Amino acid sequence: MSSAHRWRRRIVAAVLVGLFAAGIMVARQHYRRETAHLSRGFPECLVASPDGAKVAFGTVVGGSRNVYTIDLSTGKLLGLLYGVARIYALTWAPDGSELAMCTDEGAWLVPTDGSARARPIGSSKTGDAAFPASGRYVGMGFHPPFDRTEALVLDRQEGTYYHIPCSSSTELAWAGDRLVRLTGGAKPCLEELRLDSGAASQAWLAWAAAESAPPLGWNTLGPTRRLLAAGDRIFAAPIDPRRAAVTDTAAVVLRVDLVSRRVWQAPLGIRVMDRLPEFSVSPDGRWLAVTFTGVDEEAARMDPAAADGPRLLLFEAVDDPRGLVRRGCIALSGTGVTAVRPSWSPDSHYMVVRGLDLVDIKTRRIVCGLHDRVASQIGYAEWTPPHGLIVTRVGPDESGIYLTQPDSPGARLLFETQPIMPARGQSFVERLLRALRGGP
Repeated sequence: MSSAHRWRRRIVAAVLVGLFAAGIMVARQHYRRETAHLSRGFPECLVASPDGAKVAFGTVVGGSRNVYTIDLSTGKLLGLLYGVARIYALTWAPDGSELAMCTDEGAWLVPTDGSARARPIGSSKTGDAAFPASGRYVGMGFHPPFDRTEALVLDRQEGTYYHIPCSSSTELAWAGDRLVRLTGGAKPCLEELRLDSGAASQAWLAWAAAESAPPLGWNTLGPTRRLLAAGDRIFAAPIDPRRAAVTDTAAVVLRVDLVSRRVWQAPLGIRVMDRLPEFSVSPDGRWLAVTFTGVDEEAARMDPAAADGPRLLLFEAVDDPRGLVRRGCIALSGTGVTAVRPSWSPDSHYMVVRGLDLVDIKTRRIVCGLHDRVASQIGYAEWTPPHGLIVTRVGPDESGIYLTQPDSPGARLLFETQPIMPARGQSFVERLLRALRGGP
C-alpha cells in the first residue's frame, strides 16, 4: 500500500473520529438543553403578569425547583431563580418588575427580567404575598399566617417593616391602597388599619358583632378566604355557615364601602354539607360569588326534595338599602371537591369555579368544562388578557401549560414537561440517536 493511500485513510479516519466526537458534543448539549426544559415536575404556582404578556411558575427540573416566566406571544422561557425551597405563592408587583415568592424558607422579591439577584424580605415560612394597587407595600402572611402570631408588611419605598398581630382567625387584605383586617373569635370585627411610623393602628371600625349576639363559629381550615376586596369595596364572611346551620344563627356576608363608609349585611341562604364555601369577588367589585356543596334554601322551599350538590351562588353589589342582591344559583357539574380555586377574567365576564366549569356571568350559564379541552388532572387556572385562560395539566407521565379561549374550542400547548428517560431506562446511544434526530 502506497504512503499516499495510507495517508488518505488516516485523514478519513481522523475526520470520522472528529465527526463522532462532534456528534457526541451536540447530543450532550441538546440533551442538557432539553433537560433544562423537560422534567417529571409539573408547573406550580402559575400566575399571570399584570399586563397579561407573561406567566410565572415554578417547576422541578432534575431535582431542582426553579422559577421561570414564559412569554405568551413568543413562547420564550426565561429562568429567574434556581434551586429554591418549596414554593407556596408567586405574586406579581403591579408594575410587573418583581415577583414576591413565598417558600418554606421565607419570602423573596425576584426581578422578573433576570437582571439581578433575589432579595429576602421575610425569614419565616409564609403562604402568601399581596401588593396594594400602588405597589408601594408588600404584605406577607395575610392568609393564612403559618405561625398565627403576626403578619408582615414591607414598605418597598422606605425599606421599613410593619408587624401586625394576628391569630388563627385573622385575615388581612388590601382594598386599593387601604389595609383592612377581619378578626375572628366569638366576637368578630372588621376594621381599617393605618400604617404610620412603623406601626399599624386602627383607623376605622367598620363592623363588630354586638355584645348581645350569641357566640359565632369560625373555621379557617383549607384555602377558604373570608375577607376579599376589589377597589374600595370589601366583602367579608365573619362566621362559619356550617356552625351557623347548626346553631340556627343566620349565615351572613358583609359588604363595606370604604368611601361612603356604609355597611350592608346579607344572608347567604345556604346550608353547607361538606366543605366550607369559597368566596370570590369580581375584579370590578360588582359580583360576589360563593361556591359550595349543600342545599340552596330558596330552591328547597320550592321543592323540599331538591338534591344537594356543588353550586355557584351570585350576589350583585347594588347602591340601595339592600346592598347585595341575589342574582342566581347555578348547579355545577363537579363532584364538590375543589379542583381549582375560583378565578375571574379581568373583565369580570367569566369565571372558573369548582368542578372546572367555565361560567358566563352575564348569561349565568356554564360555557364548557375545562376537562373537555385539557385532558388529565388540572392544577391551576389563570386569566391573562388578551390571550385567554392559562391552564396547567398534571398527569402521571407528562404535564404542561395550555392556553384556551372561552368562545373557541380547543387549547394550545405553551410549555410541556415530560420524562427524559422512559420508565425502562435508555442508553446513551439511544439518547444520542434521539438527539441527532432532533427528538427530546
